[in-house]
Amino acid sequence: MRCKFTLTKENITKEAEFEEGTPLSDLLFNCGIIPDTVIIELNGRIIPEDEPAEEADYDVVTTASRG
Repeated sequence: MRCKFTLTKENITKEAEFEEGTPLSDLLFNCGIIPDTVIIELNGRIIPEDEPAEEADYDVVTTASRG
């Protein structure tokens, strides 16, 4: 299966292939995105990073760093 992550502020799209049950956080790491620094949205709804990925186009919004 395949999904897309679009970093909305940077206007960059990254694609990821995955097997059923793979958490979004794993795919983000594989794309070079640290899950703790972003908000994942699908159709205007915020999605938890530990949720299994779907074949979809996700919007990813970078947040301020923690600390």
